[in-house]
Amino acid sequence: MSLIEFEDVANFQRLTFDIPLLSASPQEWAAAAHAIVVEDIIHYLWGRKKVDNRWEIMHSYANAVTPIEVQHDSQNPILVASEDGFDNYGVE
Repeated sequence: MSLIEFEDVANFQRLTFDIPLLSASPQEWAAAAHAIVVEDIIHYLWGRKKVDNRWEIMHSYANAVTPIEVQHDSQNPILVASEDGFDNYGVE
């Protein structure tokens, strides 16, 4: 049995600081992107913390061949915190 080198099966492109994968407006936070691959599309689910401390769940996507060429869902945010429920602040 021979070893398969990591470089032979993986292809990573380094992100640069001038081209962020996901970002938010000043005073907001973009956090914790989770990637789900369906066929040839990568779906990124991520949180955006608003200035008033409410979290919104966002959806973005990219082709698996070019994962850093992200498109943002026109229906963002796809999930918002309730106005008066237990999860209105601090739940991502």
